Amino acid sequence: MTALGLSEKGHGTHPEGGRWYRPSKVTVWRPPLPWKERQLRGVDVWQAGTLDQADRIAAAVGSLDSVRLDQLLRAERGQFGLIIESEKHVVAAADRVTGFQIFLRRTVGKIEVSADSSVWLTHEMRSDFDEDQAKLFLMAGYCLGRETLLKSVVRLLPGEIAIISKKTGVIEWLRYYRFEPSFDGQGDEPIWRKRLDETLDAAVERFLDRSAGRRIWLGLSAGYDSRVLLGKLLQHGARDLQTFSYGTPGNMESRVARDLAASVGVPWCFVATNGWANRRDYWRGDCARYLMRGGGVHTIAAVTEYFALQKLMDKRQLSADDVVTNGQTGDFLTGGHIPKSTELSYRAIDRYILEKHLSLFTDTRDALGVKGTDSLMAAWRKANLSSRRLDEAVAPVSAYQTFEWQERQSRLVVNQHRAHDFLGLTWRTPLWDADLMDLFEKVPLDLQHHQKLYLQYLKSWNYRNLFDQMRLPYDPWPRGGALIKGFARLAGLVRGAPAKAAAYERLAYFGEYHYLYRLTGRRAFLAFEKVARSPASLFALDHLARVHRAFGLEPTSPHELRFDKLMAKHLARVPAPASVA
Repeated sequence: MTALGLSEKGHGTHPEGGRWYRPSKVTVWRPPLPWKERQLRGVDVWQAGTLDQADRIAAAVGSLDSVRLDQLLRAERGQFGLIIESEKHVVAAADRVTGFQIFLRRTVGKIEVSADSSVWLTHEMRSDFDEDQAKLFLMAGYCLGRETLLKSVVRLLPGEIAIISKKTGVIEWLRYYRFEPSFDGQGDEPIWRKRLDETLDAAVERFLDRSAGRRIWLGLSAGYDSRVLLGKLLQHGARDLQTFSYGTPGNMESRVARDLAASVGVPWCFVATNGWANRRDYWRGDCARYLMRGGGVHTIAAVTEYFALQKLMDKRQLSADDVVTNGQTGDFLTGGHIPKSTELSYRAIDRYILEKHLSLFTDTRDALGVKGTDSLMAAWRKANLSSRRLDEAVAPVSAYQTFEWQERQSRLVVNQHRAHDFLGLTWRTPLWDADLMDLFEKVPLDLQHHQKLYLQYLKSWNYRNLFDQMRLPYDPWPRGGALIKGFARLAGLVRGAPAKAAAYERLAYFGEYHYLYRLTGRRAFLAFEKVARSPASLFALDHLARVHRAFGLEPTSPHELRFDKLMAKHLARVPAPASVA
């Protein structure tokens, strides 16, 4: 066991291979929707998402041609999940970003494969709960590597294949893809702008072809990525396009989105997601079931879009025949998450990871500290980076990009689509297109730092003036913001700058994330305001509490114990949905 529970569970010490395990039985749990079952080339296939070469992939599995399987999967452009059972093997494969999660559970005499880790949230699994991983979960909102909250359950990594022998139980782990930028492409900025334009065009054309004339719902905000998608969809002739925004009424993102949609003549609607009905559903309704299925034993399930999509479906505006998309995750891919610092050593990168990814609670972050982070990240790099040698000047940044891609992006950000799956909706993410990923593995670091290439491209392209104004003024306060600002300024005049800052911190409950904070309540917000970084902090606490209840376990950490008491009082005030009461 390494620092903070990062073990070598299930994958050995070398990232290219795997540890042998010898059970006698392999069981595939029937995957939930949108997974579909069929037979191809004499093998049973469970598939989710889009596969362009499913028939050839099935043939490669049938003949156990791992080289051919590697080539075929690497050539896929979109998001998919795949489980194939032949006479002799079970093969599971994840796409480049694990658009659809797959898990393996290993016990004496048995291997289980499931696309839904919540199947193991039972009292019978309580002794398998991993307290070390729970500590890490509370810091990040997700587990790292293959680890989960259960010692016997592992997650298939993005770009990975697991080949399980039904006769011997040997598991062979193959990594057909790893996002590990080399930053070694050649050419000046105009050449790269042209390549980016061509690659974006190809990705959007592919998206439109696969959407096959269905209505497209685009989640629109003030950010670059949803704007670039809006422009590209219009440029390529999308005929049935609807945009929407959501959240606390009057929030800045929705106001800007409304004006952007109006400027190009595209329908737009706003969905308020801060009502009492949402809170009731979050605790006692369908959303409570979604949270367990979407998060399971490895991450928190996002509710940012869930209630907006649910309301649009209830109003019969959005249907299962439509396609939902968003700007996920152009900011990461184009270099927006690379540290702004000029010092890009491994040591500096580790500090950045501690501050950005392991600080949902400042006190648990501080408890891990610099020394603990160094140990944690050294273990992570040993277990997850390839043996490829990169230029020393870029290797630490490449390692960071690989870390965020494999952990936060594939675990948390892409996992937001579990909401679409739960609601029976089709989703696609054109900015995760494989060609775009290949491109940004090569774009030189100086053109990715501060998103230099991306921003210059947007300024020069500026389709239908969508980027006349690049960095829009940020305002975290929706309706009533003037009163909040006035109160904070008054506190500053009377009691000084610290009082002004404290007032803003306390009043953040009524800011742009009010619709999220309200789900766990104001008392929880106030109880943790000094140490909790964002609504995700409280969602991580809540998910751990739900997992503990599912296992029949009592909470252990001080934060969990405090949250549990608060939620007992909170739940007493939340009535059951009308259909249940």
